[in-house]
This record gives sequence, C-alpha cells and structure tokens, in this order.
Amino acid sequence: MLRLKWEEPTTTTVASGYGAQMMKRLAAVAALGLVLVALLLTFLPASGDNGSPCGTWVSPAMSEDELRETNEKARGVIDEGLIDTFELEAQMVAANADFRQCQDTLSSRRLWSLLALGAGVLVPVGILYVGGGRREYDA
Repeated sequence: MLRLKWEEPTTTTVASGYGAQMMKRLAAVAALGLVLVALLLTFLPASGDNGSPCGTWVSPAMSEDELRETNEKARGVIDEGLIDTFELEAQMVAANADFRQCQDTLSSRRLWSLLALGAGVLVPVGILYVGGGRREYDA
C-alpha cells in the first residue's frame, strides 16, 4: 500500500530573525521622524504670505480679543478726529487681513502637525503588522 506523508514546508517568519530587527528599527525610525516633524510644525513660528509674523500653534502672535481691542482703540481715535481717517482705516483693514491670513496659516499648520503625529503612530504599527506577517520560504 502506498502511504502519502504530508510534510510542512520549512518556513521562517520575518518576525523571528534578522528581518524582525530591521522591521523594528524601520518602525522606530519612522515613528521618531514623523513625531519630530509634528513637533517642529507645532513649535516653529509661522508667517503669512506677506511675511507678517503669526507666532506658533501653541502661542499665536495675536488673538481675536487683541484684534478687537486694537480695532476699538482705532475707532476711538477716528471718532476724536486725531488722525487722518483714511490712513487709519487702511491700517485697520490691513491688520484684519493679516490676522485672518495668520489664522489660516496656523490652521493649516495644525492640520499638518496632527497628520504627521497620527502617521507617526500608525505607520510603525503598519510596518510591524505587515512585516511580522510576511514569511520567507526556504527552498
């Protein structure tokens, strides 16, 4: 009688040898790099398109309350007639435009910072998950 014997192919997972170390290193470097980018985007100062300083995500150059207070002071000066109205109103419009532009710049900076931070968490997990499940077959 003929007997068939099933033999499992000899396999090693990447997670069990040198490949596992490389995957872990790659994941650590990716995480460190992406978190560093997120920190840089958070704490480096930004500027608007016209070069006006906007501050950082954690410390903006001007808040809405400060802008409102500045506008109220300027309106008081205009009402008293102490300065040319046209010039002061032009400066107020420019200040408001700079503020809005800075808000947009900081908003996009926040978005990219959060995306880099999220990628700094998810990319290494994906590298370890995909790399750990890959098998190398010995011939």
